[in-house]
Amino acid sequence: MDVIAAVIVITGAAARLTRLTTRDKITTDARSWLHNLLLFNRAQRRARAAAEPMPPARSPRSARVRVWLHTLVICDWCVGFWWSAVVGALGKMWVWQHVEWALIAMIVGTAAYLVGWLAEREQPGPSVVVSPQCEPAAARGHGAPPST
Repeated sequence: MDVIAAVIVITGAAARLTRLTTRDKITTDARSWLHNLLLFNRAQRRARAAAEPMPPARSPRSARVRVWLHTLVICDWCVGFWWSAVVGALGKMWVWQHVEWALIAMIVGTAAYLVGWLAEREQPGPSVVVSPQCEPAAARGHGAPPST
């Protein structure tokens, strides 16, 4: 595979996985669960679930570590780095061992990202009525719930 084509395919697949991880509506529940797990200790999670006052963090250091870990899973740059490493390794595996499924997965990821990107920028035709539930994601923020 040509190096430029490989870079494009790997970049597109990593971009799609990054968006799926950090912004897409389909992963909102998983992100909420992970955020809750990373930001709060067990006692704080129990208090939140029971709608009780939240106890303080055990120590300022543990709170800082929790915020740092949380940042690593919500930051587009951080998540993009991790997915790029994974997809790059898959790409290397394809080049070395001709594992065709890895190439197919990367091409599908790239295509999905490009189609989603283009669809967000496409203007609806004059006869299309856009309801709040179908409002383009760019108008309300990526993965944000529809405005009411």
